[in-house]
Amino acid sequence: MRRCKAGWFKTYLELTRSMESPLLYHVWSAVAVISAAMSRNCCFDMRRWKVYPNMYVVLIGPTGIAKSTASRHAVKLLRKAFPDPAKNLIIEGKLTGPRLCLDMNAAYLATGQSKVFIHAPEFTVFTDSTMKDDTLLKDMMNYWDCPDQYEYRLKTGGITTVDNVYVSLLGCSTPELLENAGKTEFIDSGFSARIIYVPVLKNERRVYRPELNPDAQKLEEDLIHDLQEIGKLALQYDWDDSGDQWMKTWYENEDWRMVSDKRMLGYIERKQTHLIKLTMIIKAGLGDDPIITAKENAYALEMLDRLEPGQAKIYQTIGSSKYAQLVQKIIDTLSHHSDWVSESVLYKHLGKKTPKKDILTALETLESGGVIEAEVGHSGFGGGRLTQRYRIKAEPSKEHHYGQETVLNRE
Repeated sequence: MRRCKAGWFKTYLELTRSMESPLLYHVWSAVAVISAAMSRNCCFDMRRWKVYPNMYVVLIGPTGIAKSTASRHAVKLLRKAFPDPAKNLIIEGKLTGPRLCLDMNAAYLATGQSKVFIHAPEFTVFTDSTMKDDTLLKDMMNYWDCPDQYEYRLKTGGITTVDNVYVSLLGCSTPELLENAGKTEFIDSGFSARIIYVPVLKNERRVYRPELNPDAQKLEEDLIHDLQEIGKLALQYDWDDSGDQWMKTWYENEDWRMVSDKRMLGYIERKQTHLIKLTMIIKAGLGDDPIITAKENAYALEMLDRLEPGQAKIYQTIGSSKYAQLVQKIIDTLSHHSDWVSESVLYKHLGKKTPKKDILTALETLESGGVIEAEVGHSGFGGGRLTQRYRIKAEPSKEHHYGQETVLNRE
């Protein structure tokens, strides 16, 4: 029996309310952890194939924005809920194709499923592994689909099999990941299309000293207990009539397939699968009901749609810009200031050796991409001379939507 009366998501957001990490990071870390707690025992039957609730989630943001703080906090609950590594394997650190294959085979012997959860608080460590071992990239692409059986080719020429695959992932990285990935065609690969990138360029939450929630211990105990209950689920999800009609109408509408960056086309083609995976996870966080309604479809779509403008901005400004490192430095500098940053202060942070022409080009790229905004204003708090100044462009806050009357709450 579940203990989180308002549902897992709402309870987890209450537990993390006083933390400085952006709310989006907590929401999607929760998604990743519930995905990891679930298994192949849960699926959505698409008649010709099945969709499983495993997801690859990567939190993207500048240094110091508390990405890994958010991911580690969620993963800590997962470890406490499933302390036996033989049955619920959590992999961290450097990874190779052979090691992952061995770990999955060990998990299969213990549970009957090749189930592993990859936690990469430094996602560049993982991407470095895929660059050195191109078979790992291919393997991870195939694992996302949770095949009943996957043939793994050994370097010696032999073949071994991995059965009943279930792999999920939660990672963290700066936008520099996309710069490096662009050089190695990582973004253009099918693997990137299987990832949910969660970009936050600026943290609006400022908590100088987190408050101690008097109910924190009880909340944590309830969350751990309910993760264990989620791990026991064996459900075949399906739409009710409203959910089925909603999906048909949405899928046949071509508007959502229009993207501003062609590198997102792979993700867009898999968006329905991402959507189905997410709705299963939302339902698991609420209880044991496998029926998905139009309302739940619409909310999962809103969660995905909210991420796409940020994804497109980062792809445009980082992945394709020859000033990628300079662009990243500008984003980092502006992200760590709560207000406007004057031109002179920005130049000081970037260093005297950086050509002013390159800085202006990078600023124009960021402004045209909608990442930053510029104005003429005073150089200091108390006035000063008029100068050009910049800041990260603020997006309309939707934080209240996650914590109020939404489908993330049990009704």
